[in-house]
Amino acid sequence: MDDEHLNAVFRFKHKARSDRQDAALSWTLMERFDTFVNTLEATELGNLSCGRLDPLADDRVVPAAAFSVHELEVLKEEHTGGRPRDTCWALVKAAIERNLCCGRGLFRKTLTLFKLSLIQSEIARAEDVFSTDSIDLKRGCDLVDDLFFMLQVVVQHVIELLGDGYDVASLQEQCADSRASIDGFVGALNLQTAKQYVLPEFTALQQLNGLSCGVEILSPKRDNESSSSESIEDRRRRALVNLKPCQFVGGASCSLENLLLWVRSDNAAPQSYKRILTLRTIEAFLFARSPALVDGGNVQQAEDGDELFVANMQSLVTHYQKIADEWRQYPQRTSVLSAEQRSRQLLMWIAFCLVHQKCLHEFPLCSEYNIALEWKDLKVAVLSDRAAVEALQRVAQYVRGWNLKTGGARLFHLTDQEPTFSFAWKFAEGNPSMEERYNQEVEAWKAHVQSEWSEIEAKKERADNLRADKTRLNEDLRSHHNDLALEEGRLLLAYPSSLPTEPSQVATAR
Repeated sequence: MDDEHLNAVFRFKHKARSDRQDAALSWTLMERFDTFVNTLEATELGNLSCGRLDPLADDRVVPAAAFSVHELEVLKEEHTGGRPRDTCWALVKAAIERNLCCGRGLFRKTLTLFKLSLIQSEIARAEDVFSTDSIDLKRGCDLVDDLFFMLQVVVQHVIELLGDGYDVASLQEQCADSRASIDGFVGALNLQTAKQYVLPEFTALQQLNGLSCGVEILSPKRDNESSSSESIEDRRRRALVNLKPCQFVGGASCSLENLLLWVRSDNAAPQSYKRILTLRTIEAFLFARSPALVDGGNVQQAEDGDELFVANMQSLVTHYQKIADEWRQYPQRTSVLSAEQRSRQLLMWIAFCLVHQKCLHEFPLCSEYNIALEWKDLKVAVLSDRAAVEALQRVAQYVRGWNLKTGGARLFHLTDQEPTFSFAWKFAEGNPSMEERYNQEVEAWKAHVQSEWSEIEAKKERADNLRADKTRLNEDLRSHHNDLALEEGRLLLAYPSSLPTEPSQVATAR
């Protein structure tokens, strides 16, 4: 009955559905809730107004872990009083919430504390299971799984109350204590599992060393270093050549320039190994620089003063995206979950935020605009690494904090480009270098137009000259034709007998 009761309250995703409940289960639920309500204690608060009398009353003056006298009276009046109901728990909750008059927070915090009390009672009962010398691993793992899911539901309720402005400090402490107890159960399970793997005792090791083998193994002969003519520098150089395929850089400590040189280097390491190593190294580089986002930009890296910082960061992100795409095409990529790798790729927002910080110092006009990123989109990330989770939190805090502080339009947004064009006009008007560059472009364009026009004029002049030459040549041709006709006429008059008389002769003459 206890498992079914918890399933009805928390709706465990790995257990049976609880949309229908029998009379016995409904009776148990009502009794447990009635017992919980009767154990609540009221707190005297004089500034609380009832929502029934004052529609504008705010019940957030009461902490989420406390109840005023009026709230407790209303709650005891409206709850089921332990009477059995021929319905399911969800309808009972809806009816109670509907009838309360003191604001939305009363039933929500009541339900949160009710579930928190169930977790605490389950943790107390679980201590008997984990306090024994021999723990049933299957039962213990199932119990820890249930407790984690119950705590997840309660934490979600606490987050919703916090988002609505309620004081949840006490609830946070109780959730933290419950999490510490569950972690203790996990440690007990790990210890029970580790007991199965015990190192052999010293006597057993001596027996193993005393065993003889009939197969003789000859190790390669070792060269005597003193007799070798190879110098120390030659040995060191040979060692570096042998280790070159295995070279790597520390992403958390290297500079941006050294990281780019390593990423672009071509060595003999298999690409399947180098891809995942490159991805993790670039991620470690960005994770190590994410604290600069939450410290107000006070944590400056050595490369921040480099004029090529933005270009190098863009090149680094481009390499990361290219390698990530190649890794997805690789058939044997089952060592990393695709969802987690996509989430890590989402954390390339760190590079954008670092570039944004640098642009704020170089171009103060950027401080009037919001970042064209939505921090809530990071909620879809699936991360198991603590460093990645902390980096995600810093990015979300930076983007959310900046947009709340600025409250301006989103700059460089792909769907709304009007603020971008407005930024461009303001930037050009207030930047002497841009005005100078604009004047240079205007002068260059004028020179280009003048050059093209001069070429057109030259072509027109050549065309006029060619037309004049053509006219002169045509006149010369007509003059020569006239001279030829006159000469032929003169010859005919001078030698009439030479004229052809037969048609064949005329054709031959022609």
